Amino acid sequence: MSILGITNRTENWITASYFAPLSRMGILRLAKHLGESSQTVPGDVHLELFWRGVRDYLSQIHQSAGNHYDDFASRYNRLFGPEGTEGDLRRQVEKFRHSEGLAFSDLRPDNYMAVTEDQIRQLGSNVFNTEIDVVLESPGCLFVGEAKHESNLGSDGSLVLVHQLVRQYVAAKILLDILGQTKQVVPFVVWNRNPSQRRPVQIEFMIEQGWLQEDHVLEWCDIVALCS
Repeated sequence: MSILGITNRTENWITASYFAPLSRMGILRLAKHLGESSQTVPGDVHLELFWRGVRDYLSQIHQSAGNHYDDFASRYNRLFGPEGTEGDLRRQVEKFRHSEGLAFSDLRPDNYMAVTEDQIRQLGSNVFNTEIDVVLESPGCLFVGEAKHESNLGSDGSLVLVHQLVRQYVAAKILLDILGQTKQVVPFVVWNRNPSQRRPVQIEFMIEQGWLQEDHVLEWCDIVALCS
């Protein structure tokens, strides 16, 4: 029975209750569903929950976040700026229109920009504080998962990296760039979907960008089926 007979409905508790007990084989089956090589063995895939990779990396090397904001911005602009290898992220968000009429709210001048001192500081803070619910690391991939139960995907127009799924992808790419690693960032989502509910605009955007695959949008029952 739950404590005091009250069911804990927080997303962190639900996420932990599904993922923390996973065996190595369960973790491997999930990774292979997400595209991991069939040759990978259980000990090659590692799981972390509620992962703040950038924050913990800087702590590990005994560096403060503020000393790295310019570096974060430089890497962001090289990857996601107008001439970036991932394309012009601000323009991509602004022009996105899904066939069902989904679109993002109008961006503010600072959103997805890292040019001015204030924008650079805000972007650095966003990257430093990004938390990812579920992370799997394999030899070739970093699988980054967002778990939702009842709440919506986060969106905060006061941030440079406005949208939660996009922010997680950007933070993971920047960290791998810092570490000099060429692992592929593979996003996935776990949520409770009402059959009549259409997918959130962030998911549709990530799919259109080619960053999120259709079959990587999972439900909680899929986790049970894949990992048991």
